[in-house]
Amino acid sequence: PNVGLCGFAGYPPQAWGPADLKLVLETHRGHGAPYTAPAFHSGYNELVLNARKLNEQLPHAVSAFFLLRGRGGEYEGEVTDDLDRGVVIDVVRAHRAFLAEYHLTADEVPLLVLDPMNWERPFTPYVS
Repeated sequence: PNVGLCGFAGYPPQAWGPADLKLVLETHRGHGAPYTAPAFHSGYNELVLNARKLNEQLPHAVSAFFLLRGRGGEYEGEVTDDLDRGVVIDVVRAHRAFLAEYHLTADEVPLLVLDPMNWERPFTPYVS
């Protein structure tokens, strides 16, 4: 397992193995930053998955696509900001392409809006 409790214990962060998932989640619950309104590292946690293994499980590995609702209540956009290295994603277009590729419906894999200010009901259906 990871020697440090967080990726900030050094760079590059050390990987946790799949068998350590329970320990990772328990460690985050006990030692991670508590959730507050969105801010730097506000309850933040991230999992990096093996893309080959994940791709082998498509389309069932994907439950939904989502857009982020901004602090003012509006969508931050259907197209992501630059995710680094020039990567920009049109979420609506990616969702449509995914459904077409796997012959699925939006009922089977919905497009949602995540409202990080509303943890009572964080996801709602996207309406264009």
